[in-house]
Amino acid sequence: MMTATTTHKHCANFQRVCAKLLENGDLDILFGSEVGGFAQGFNKAGIDVNNILNRPFGKETVSMRELENYLAVCGFGGPAQSAHVSLHETAEIHHIPNTAHARAAITRFDVIGQNKSKAHVVAGNLHIVCGTSPPTIPARQKCSEASAPEIGDL
Repeated sequence: MMTATTTHKHCANFQRVCAKLLENGDLDILFGSEVGGFAQGFNKAGIDVNNILNRPFGKETVSMRELENYLAVCGFGGPAQSAHVSLHETAEIHHIPNTAHARAAITRFDVIGQNKSKAHVVAGNLHIVCGTSPPTIPARQKCSEASAPEIGDL
């Protein structure tokens, strides 16, 4: 468990990095993965990620979903944004069949462009837990193939 000083330092650094990404990257969507390690994250550490990101992103327009150690943020707003992005439904964790710990974090977004064109975006992050003995390349490929039906149904 982190001390209060360490927690404050890490949260401030995370806030600074996210703000820099937004400022320099002209982002519409921001993902964070492996934030806190396997099946962990801000919530498990008792940290409210909304409070960390409200300052750099602006409280009124930002939407975020946090699942274990996965984070999806959108709705930054502002005149520089070329599209309006909103979260569609909730983010989900899908456990991949026939694997010990592999899971996919899935987030869905609705995107409306300046010309009113619309798109539905499904973004995922596949976690294949390595630990001290990483899976072989064929095992990783098998895990990726097993996740395809889960994602394809969205």
